[in-house]
Amino acid sequence: MDSSAASAPTTCQVARKINMPQMCIDGLSENWLFKYLGANHWEMLCRGLGTDSTHLQNEDGERLYASFVRIRMDAARAICAFRENEHITLNGQLQRYGNEMYFSDFAFTSQADATKTIQAQLMTIFSVRASSGNQKLLRSEARQSNAGITALKTMPAFGQEYRKIKLQKLTSIRLKGHEFVLSDAVLFEKEYRLNPYYDVNGVGLIYFAAYPTISDSCESHYFNTLHPTGKRWEQQYFTLARDLLYYANCELSDTIIYRLNQVEHVDADTVCISSSLYRQSDGALMARLFTVKGLSR
Repeated sequence: MDSSAASAPTTCQVARKINMPQMCIDGLSENWLFKYLGANHWEMLCRGLGTDSTHLQNEDGERLYASFVRIRMDAARAICAFRENEHITLNGQLQRYGNEMYFSDFAFTSQADATKTIQAQLMTIFSVRASSGNQKLLRSEARQSNAGITALKTMPAFGQEYRKIKLQKLTSIRLKGHEFVLSDAVLFEKEYRLNPYYDVNGVGLIYFAAYPTISDSCESHYFNTLHPTGKRWEQQYFTLARDLLYYANCELSDTIIYRLNQVEHVDADTVCISSSLYRQSDGALMARLFTVKGLSR
């Protein structure tokens, strides 16, 4: 169970124990971690605005959604290092830039071993559905006062970099000391059919935490096909760092096209992977993912 120990609306300090629901393949589940970080970002945001998520509206009375546009996590050790029954502490803080962009910083740390820590940054905007579907989400602002959330004087580099990449004014990105060159090259492509019981959130949108899981599922098919014998890819390589830039959502009836853009084996234990997700219906880019994975020893 979670044990909250902070009262400030835009900070959090939570202690909990990792059990089976938080695990995957003998270690911490990255899917659960994304959901957990996102939930705490949401809670701080709603506390700062003084409302529940279901009551978030713009000036026109339209329901608002906090849309994640970028998430970066960097682990000191691969996430498989976190084990069953391990006690962790999550510390977080939320700030805003203007009335549209909200940034959170988290430290996810083992209480018994300080070398097991994950630093994460999350960025959201508010959006509304332009129609009954999921393909067009428009930026908007909450009508609730955000005076309770600390305002930043300048946009964080985390947000500036996202904008430059979206505008194609940046040709590379660095993650955990490694440089990723932005590329649309296609080494491998695979269709992914959405699982509505797992990939979709409570308002019918593709869950932001599903994007890395979809990518990993398709990625593993590629590497397991290259090496059909021996231990599976999923049991060998675990996430050390991930930078995920979100651009679009899609209908439940649509199909996602996964594209593996680049693979670089940095050394015997480390691999850098660039990948992207597209909507099959119109070819729209949904996300870019930059991932560093380490070999489990």
